[in-house]
Amino acid sequence: MALVSAPAPVPPLEARLRALSANPERLQRLKEGMARFLAVFLSIRDAGVVRQDVVEPTIVERAKKEDRRKLARRPSLAQAFLDVGAYLPTVESLQDAHEFEGLLRRIREVRQMEYKLSHKTTTLHVLLAPYLRYTAFRKSISIPLKSGTCSVGGTRHRLAAWVKDEVCEWLQTIGKTLEGIGVDASEPGEFARALEHISNAVSRRISLVCDESSSLPDVDALRTTLLTDFADPEFEVDESHFFACVCVLLELAAGGSTRFDVDRDAPAIRACAGMVIPHLDEEVGFAGVNAARSHLQKLHVAVMQRHPGPFWPAVDTWRASSGAFAHLALADVLFYLANSEPLAPERRILRAGTVFADDAVRLPPATFCAPLREYEVAVERIGDSTTAQCLWLIAAQLLHSPGELERGIVSRSAAQSAYYEAVQESATLVAQVRQATEHLRVGIPLRDFLRQIIDRESFNFPKIRAAMCELSWFSWEEIADTFRLDSPLYRGFADEFQTLTASNLTVELPRNSYGAAYTGFARDGLMFGLPMIFTERHARGISTMCSSTYLADLVQTLNFQRCQMVNGVLWVPKRALATAHPGLLEVLKHFVSTGHARHGRPWVSSASGRKKHTADVYQVPLRLLEQF
Repeated sequence: MALVSAPAPVPPLEARLRALSANPERLQRLKEGMARFLAVFLSIRDAGVVRQDVVEPTIVERAKKEDRRKLARRPSLAQAFLDVGAYLPTVESLQDAHEFEGLLRRIREVRQMEYKLSHKTTTLHVLLAPYLRYTAFRKSISIPLKSGTCSVGGTRHRLAAWVKDEVCEWLQTIGKTLEGIGVDASEPGEFARALEHISNAVSRRISLVCDESSSLPDVDALRTTLLTDFADPEFEVDESHFFACVCVLLELAAGGSTRFDVDRDAPAIRACAGMVIPHLDEEVGFAGVNAARSHLQKLHVAVMQRHPGPFWPAVDTWRASSGAFAHLALADVLFYLANSEPLAPERRILRAGTVFADDAVRLPPATFCAPLREYEVAVERIGDSTTAQCLWLIAAQLLHSPGELERGIVSRSAAQSAYYEAVQESATLVAQVRQATEHLRVGIPLRDFLRQIIDRESFNFPKIRAAMCELSWFSWEEIADTFRLDSPLYRGFADEFQTLTASNLTVELPRNSYGAAYTGFARDGLMFGLPMIFTERHARGISTMCSSTYLADLVQTLNFQRCQMVNGVLWVPKRALATAHPGLLEVLKHFVSTGHARHGRPWVSSASGRKKHTADVYQVPLRLLEQF
């Protein structure tokens, strides 16, 4: 009897292609969704590949109407593919331009750091401690050019200039308040000198420009001496060594295990922590935001481990998360202990409190730094002092008060202003470098444009993420099988897909200098659009064999930085929806209509009591979003 062989198994790819071909409606929906996505991708205009005055979204958003009209005349990505797509750089030209690319990379890294500092916050203040580890934050970086040397970075110095303006405004407000209660006005020159000196000192202090270690004893010598003394088993630790013990913990916060002998110094560090940590409070200058974020109890637990194996890893883990905050807080302790001579009562013209009389003269709130305590002016102590003299007294009292005018905390407005200024300056520097390498960079602008678009942190990506919602119903496998340039499916409908994509473009159809339409932009778009889809889904942990969900993709387009979380409820203002997919607004309206969410002005608590929020917001329970 003849044996009948089993049919050969169908290869997985071929089986998937057959399944797609067998469902023409789904395939057509996939083609239309991809065409709409690519149309958004290809319609993005180059905001600053060559232009010197528009290089960041923040500048574009703040631009005047004329600048926006100029931007509208910039080429789209589709047009850029047509103009210089054939001139993408060769290996040889990239090698020639490698040094200059390194310079540009350093500039971009600094700018990214400054953008993160100024924009990655949801509060009115920016904490500078996490940025102390960046060289570009602490000092300027010299960039060698043929025409000379330029510099970039030095963020804290740039911050200090903007903070100084805010401090001056605050001091002037105080001066007017004092004049209003009858304090003699100073001579204009005297008052201006007081403004200059006080604002300069305060701004340099809170921006971390001022090096206060010069007013301290020799910290390194104290640390070295104490570690040597602790090597003696009979050495007794008492309160007289408190200052030196703080010096040891300061070094631990700054460098962790790298600053010590890991075999010898562990017992000394354990003894120092046991001496200092339980006694750190406001009386020794340990107060404020940095102190709260120091988490010294975690350090205390770490150093109490007797075995050397887990000791130093636990210490370094604490340092990585809280060391920068602890370093600033402990430095303030040292400064306070070394310089906190009590001011005479007659020189203290501020009284702290929470309840004041109706006619009390309140110190104006300071927005340039961490919130101050509530103060009133002790009018009876002013005497014959002028407004300028009062400013000196107020500044002295605040500087000698733990937790006030805290270092490393500046206003978000000052940080953003410093960033905009830095962007403008770096744009000029970038333009100089690009001009020097123009002959090597025929196709590099297109490459830079593509890099800018593909970057998930770029300002263009919210548009692209919203456009990806058109493909929510399809897995990456289906998308790749259909639109790979070597796919038999794509080859069969390439011309149709080109026309479909062209019909969805929001820019003019790319044409060459002879007026002929560009017929390859859809293919070029797929070469770069497909990796973007894969990267986004991979970043969100979506399997290549699974589709996303439309609602989940809509939620991802929300600008969470402009939202607030209050008691497990997400407040979504109108501005948080500016770059979101329009469908998200419809979803929120549906939630409101079905009673799952609310829309309106919620009640908020403030120092003056409960009041209505300043704007209407969608109030969506977080548990509802987590379902997506």
